[in-house]
Amino acid sequence: MYDEIVKKYYGIIYNYCRQRLNFSKTAAEDVTQEVFFILYKKLNRLKMSEKIGIWLFRTADNEIKAYIRKNPSYIPMENCPEEALMTDSTFPSLEDSDFDCLTDEEKHLIEDYYCGIKSDVAKAHNLTQNALYIRIHRIKGKLAKQAVKNNKFKT
Repeated sequence: MYDEIVKKYYGIIYNYCRQRLNFSKTAAEDVTQEVFFILYKKLNRLKMSEKIGIWLFRTADNEIKAYIRKNPSYIPMENCPEEALMTDSTFPSLEDSDFDCLTDEEKHLIEDYYCGIKSDVAKAHNLTQNALYIRIHRIKGKLAKQAVKNNKFKT
């Protein structure tokens, strides 16, 4: 029974997870494996019916949420402003006045980040490396919004 369910639904659940996790193969594989591991553990308690697919999707949703909670450096693309997703090559050159939207702490952090060793910068600011990357990502988002506001580029 388990093998039949896996054969029928594994690819569908994997593709669903991959789409919900920004097409990250690794994240989708981890979540999909966890979904089918949970199925394996609960198989004898589940009522087998046509609704097993619904149960798998609901379990996948719960595992996706758990994955995101366990991996704080993972930021879903729908939570990122469009400007923040731009590559450095498409980001306009900024002037000193463009940094006025940042706090002194943020200015110091981004300066350290681009001038130092990432692990040392994280320690100096009492952050984990993941927290440092999240903070830098948010600072870049602020700068991108400021660039849009100053008509440096259009979204």
